[in-house]
Amino acid sequence: MQLLRWAHRPADADDFLRTRILPLVRDPEFTARAVGFYASRQGRGEVSLTVYAHERDADALSAVISGRLAVPGPELGRPDDAILAGRLGWYRRVLQRVCEVSLDLLQTRVTDHDRQILRILRDPGELAFFPHHPPGETYRSLIEPWLRRSAPYNALDPEAYDEFWRRFTEWPGGPHRDHLSPAGHWLWNLLGVG
Repeated sequence: MQLLRWAHRPADADDFLRTRILPLVRDPEFTARAVGFYASRQGRGEVSLTVYAHERDADALSAVISGRLAVPGPELGRPDDAILAGRLGWYRRVLQRVCEVSLDLLQTRVTDHDRQILRILRDPGELAFFPHHPPGETYRSLIEPWLRRSAPYNALDPEAYDEFWRRFTEWPGGPHRDHLSPAGHWLWNLLGVG
C-alpha cells in the first residue's frame, strides 16, 4: 500500500474541510481508487489529507486529488509508516469512520454549545488529562445523540457501530510508542476543539 499526503494552509480551515475535502472523499472516482483516508488539522492552520492506495492506483488517484483540492502534492509516506501495519486494519477503519462523521458534522451542524460539550469531555488523546481513558462506552453515552445528526454515523451497520465505540479511545500502539492517537481524537481535531 502507498501512503499519500496533501497539506495546505487555507485561509479558512473549516471551509476547506467542508468545500474541498468532504466532496472529494465522497466522490465515486475517489472511493473507487482509495483504500482509505483520514483528514486532520495541524498546527498553524494547516489541513492535511492522508490517503492509502494500492500502488497501481496511486498515480491516477494523486492526479484526481491534487486537481480537486487545487494544491500541490502529494508527499509520499514511508512504506513502513506505523499506520500501514497489517495489525492496524481496525485502526484505519475506525479512524476513517470518525473522520467521515466529523466532516459531515462540520457541514453546519456544529454549534458553540456542541464544541463546549466536547471541551468539557476532553479529547481521548490528551494524556495529561486522562492517563487512563474512560472506555468508548462512556463517550457514547454522552455524545451519541449529537453524532446521530451525521448521516455516516447513522449508516453504520451493527458490527461497525460496535467497533466504532469499542475502539474509540483505544491507542493503536500505545501512547508513548508511536505517533498514532486514538481514533476518537480526530473528532476533536477535525471539529477544531482544543
